[in-house]
Amino acid sequence: MKLSLAAARLTRWLVLCLLALGLLAAGGAQAAGGAPVAPTPTPTPTPPSLEQRIAAYLADRPGAVTVAVYDADAQKLWLYGPGMRNDTASIIKVDILEARLYQTHGRLSAHERSLATAMIEQSDNNAATSLWNADGAAAGIAVYNRRIGLRCTSFDPHGHWGLTLTCAQDQLRLLAELAQPDSLLTAYSRSYELYLMEHVSSREAWGVSGGLPLTGVTVALKNGWLPHRHAPWVVNSIGIVQGDGRRYYIAVLTRDATEQDGINTIEGISGIVWQNVSPQPLAAD
Repeated sequence: MKLSLAAARLTRWLVLCLLALGLLAAGGAQAAGGAPVAPTPTPTPTPPSLEQRIAAYLADRPGAVTVAVYDADAQKLWLYGPGMRNDTASIIKVDILEARLYQTHGRLSAHERSLATAMIEQSDNNAATSLWNADGAAAGIAVYNRRIGLRCTSFDPHGHWGLTLTCAQDQLRLLAELAQPDSLLTAYSRSYELYLMEHVSSREAWGVSGGLPLTGVTVALKNGWLPHRHAPWVVNSIGIVQGDGRRYYIAVLTRDATEQDGINTIEGISGIVWQNVSPQPLAAD
């Protein structure tokens, strides 16, 4: 049966009314219960930064501390207490050897290689003095330091290499010269000095190796310690840590009441850094 035009129009009108009533009813049900309100999302707490974690750890630790960490994969830098400078003590030996390798283009004599091994692996002071003199003392090393951009390292006016003043950021720059291919040092020079730093004697292996896994991680480090002119002890540790998806440079310089206080502080910070530098995923084959 064919519907008239009017009937068709009426039918269409009824359908539209029913649809409208359905929509109104749904809206009314919502209105009766109040307009639906989206739940307020619970804000996700921002995790503390590495600097904040270090500050929390140091809150009840004695002494003065400055820390610099550079994540070489994420290209991220963290600084704690960046305004502090400290006597280098024996960490200057990394600089002494870098300068000599730079001056000789990595071609050390057999005698110099013997001195370098004793200076880095055993922290022999007489060997350090011999290589310091071979560098041209403070003036010779200063040339190298300027070339690599050290900004807050200054030498003792009386020529005592262990009383060189430095900051943690400059120590990262020295470490970067050993780790990065765009260094002023030859590839052989970099691998040579890193090898020595990876093979320090067991009595020299504390510091920025603290809090790390016992296997699967390589640490190239140098420590330094001495009674300080204005505080009982300077205790410092610098190094390059690689393993388990991490690759970072770290420098921790401290002034403490005792040598052991400094060691404990550095190793506590080292463990915090290891836990908070995010491992990088392994590259696909």
